[in-house]
Amino acid sequence: MKQISFFSVFLTIFVQAQKFQPAVVTLNNNDQVAGSVAYNTPVLTPQTFEFKDASNQLKKIGMNQIKEVDVTAKTKFIKADIEISRHSENFQTLDQNKDFNLKKEQHFIEQIVFGKYNLYKFADNRNKAYYYSTANSDGIKPLLFKEYFLDNGDKTSNKEYVTTLQNLNCGNIDFNNVRYVESSLINYFNKINQCDGVTSTKYEKAKGYMEHKVFALYTQKQELSEAGFGGGYEFEYHLPFNNYSFAVAAAPGFTIYNIDENVELSPYHRAYTRIISLPVLLRYYPVKTKDFKLYASYSIVNFSQVTDEFIRYNNSKESHKYFTAFVNNYFEVGARYKAVEGFARFNSKLVDNAISVGLKYNIYSTKK
Repeated sequence: MKQISFFSVFLTIFVQAQKFQPAVVTLNNNDQVAGSVAYNTPVLTPQTFEFKDASNQLKKIGMNQIKEVDVTAKTKFIKADIEISRHSENFQTLDQNKDFNLKKEQHFIEQIVFGKYNLYKFADNRNKAYYYSTANSDGIKPLLFKEYFLDNGDKTSNKEYVTTLQNLNCGNIDFNNVRYVESSLINYFNKINQCDGVTSTKYEKAKGYMEHKVFALYTQKQELSEAGFGGGYEFEYHLPFNNYSFAVAAAPGFTIYNIDENVELSPYHRAYTRIISLPVLLRYYPVKTKDFKLYASYSIVNFSQVTDEFIRYNNSKESHKYFTAFVNNYFEVGARYKAVEGFARFNSKLVDNAISVGLKYNIYSTKK
């Protein structure tokens, strides 16, 4: 199997692991129906929802049937007429116009701050935008931000949203350093709600969490009679969407191969190979329960310092060192039960075509 196939296989693995959460939906006639919806903290704002009512009947509902979805203690989606600037957000295709290209559209938007000052988010495959409303305002209004190029090629931005935040300010809360990202805007809106003496509705906003693991492995090269061992430390960050099905990890470690003494590589005899590495991995969990998990990973980059030591027939030693980053990548699969997991790695054929098996132990997690 070629190296690129590892990455291709990993990217094509995508099983939508739906998790149903208690919810109340408001119909277009203002009637409310209790049940549950499939909700996995999505990246893009959903415009249709899979809903189960009290009879457990599954149906897909959208703007033609409903105007609000309240995912209990999680979040709320509201059907709204919004103004959205349809400009490119891709660095390669930014234009040279500072003006916004506002369009009136109807979408579900997600409410992410509750109080006298409300904050909303909308994201599709073209744009991400934020909105606000107040107890005294009429309708939901945009917070506008746009990046564009100057005539000399420099990138700059139109931060009209900062002026809006200034008008919404309470007391002397700093608004100039508020970034156009969710966490920064949420922090600002929470502050002005607290300053105004309004207690916000508390929703559990999903957050990522970190796990720390130690690991040990046994490895065998397929093309040469070389076996080895290794170990290291792994940092894994679980991303807060799709029920934490995706993660990124870094696993600094070492591996030592010892060659079979009966193998001679004229005019040298290689005594050992030592590899100190820092791989960065993308990881996907198709199965993830409280105690049991299955995952697949691919190291998108693997910074490695390789040392080969050779012994001549006169017993003199010679060492060769070299550095790699995008060659010695590997595909990894694993299964975990509680804090212990077993894994197998399949290294690229371009380097050593090695297969490794090992164990990891989760020593600390920031998950609450």
